[in-house]
Amino acid sequence: MLYNLHGNVSYLTNKLGWQQHLNWTTPQFILESANVSGDLIKYEGIPLKFTKGDFKSQLKFLKTEVLPHKECQFALSIGLSSIISSYIEPYKHIGTLVTNVSGKSSTGKSTIAELSASLYGCPETSNTGLVRTFNATKTSILAISEGRNGLPIILDDANANPNEHNKSDLIYEFALGEARARCNSDGTVQEGHNSWSGIVIITSESPLMEAENFSQGAHARCLTINDVKWTQSAAHSERIKTGVNQNYGFVGKWFADKFSAISIESILNEHSSISTEIYDRIKIKDHMSKRMADKMAPIVMAAKYFNAFLKHEVIDVESIIEFLINANDESTQKRSLAENTFDLLIQYIIQNQNHFHIKYPQMDVTAKSKVYGKIELTVNKKYCYILKSQFDSFLKENGITEKQTILKQWKNEGKITSNEADRNTQKISGLEGRCLAIPIDSFDPELFGIHIDEPIRSKLLGLDEEENEKQNVEILETPKCAENYEVPDEVIDELFKE
Repeated sequence: MLYNLHGNVSYLTNKLGWQQHLNWTTPQFILESANVSGDLIKYEGIPLKFTKGDFKSQLKFLKTEVLPHKECQFALSIGLSSIISSYIEPYKHIGTLVTNVSGKSSTGKSTIAELSASLYGCPETSNTGLVRTFNATKTSILAISEGRNGLPIILDDANANPNEHNKSDLIYEFALGEARARCNSDGTVQEGHNSWSGIVIITSESPLMEAENFSQGAHARCLTINDVKWTQSAAHSERIKTGVNQNYGFVGKWFADKFSAISIESILNEHSSISTEIYDRIKIKDHMSKRMADKMAPIVMAAKYFNAFLKHEVIDVESIIEFLINANDESTQKRSLAENTFDLLIQYIIQNQNHFHIKYPQMDVTAKSKVYGKIELTVNKKYCYILKSQFDSFLKENGITEKQTILKQWKNEGKITSNEADRNTQKISGLEGRCLAIPIDSFDPELFGIHIDEPIRSKLLGLDEEENEKQNVEILETPKCAENYEVPDEVIDELFKE
């Protein structure tokens, strides 16, 4: 919100990044202050350090330590893409892209987080810097993010406070662009909060998608970039850390001002073109791929525009596209792994159903050889139980190693159930060892792939073959009336009177 003061400062604002005012022909990118059409705009919100050094020194640092290396080019493009994502959000509604930069402590991910922050302001991990940690409540993290449109929201070390936050829920709200509505202590709804847009960068040692309760919806909103060696060496990392703290807060504003001079039609066409190219080049597609292509396109656009503004090809755009496609393919593979493994397991059960005890409403079929589990197809229970030991053998035979990730997703999606909240397996009467319990949606053996031959169908109906054949014939015949009844003509005439 802009506040008119009628003095040396025309307006005060509690927002950062892209802002629009009735007197302005185009949105303006505002950090500490800006002069727009004779109006002096000044930020008055959470205290932050915005600039140190000068533009030329910061650009020289980028040319020396960042731009010669493709991994650092990628990081720079991610940081600048927040400007583009936020700018086109009112037109494209692509949402906020949450980027999870994960890897071992020596890969330089925290250094890259500071590099992205330094484009806009102080890169310190502090109350006056643009990098924050997870050592806070979810409410406070979202509150700090409010009103930021075009500045990346950066959270370092998600593993530092693993039990404090539901990462899946946090990612969903970040991607949504606004906090969920909450009530005051008296039950009234809290006043509306400022939204945010752009990009969120979260660093962690292990990918967030491997965390507990990481939902499929969060998968669709989070790009995981795992195990990239961002810096060339420990010395290179230190040089970047030193450089971003000596000169910061200029390049982001410079890029935004150059970018805002481009027509919105040209920007939207460029986004559509690059999004289509990314989607066409994605090797492993699923139902989320188009959405992710839309979200990733601004990163490639940032690289292209940065080259155009400097009038020199300092960023290898093709390598940026390859980075994104590889990261997306890996994420898609993990998104699809649980679903594909489940389909594979069902086929495995179908092929080996003679190893399962099968319980029908009026009969039981005993497994003919080694027991893999039990299938119950009764009125009250419709489950397939497979022994944990046999499930482990199934995974090993198929070269699948991500067991816990798969089981967590299956449990979240209701593909398996357990009578013990903290476990994925349970004990089943008549079976030795713990089992996975797979619900069968309806009493339809064919749906589950269980073939029932005709003698068994007859027994299920409580009929022998001769009675079954007789019943089938009778069903096909036209039913006969129990007795004849003649209706008098005068009664019929009375019924059809107007």
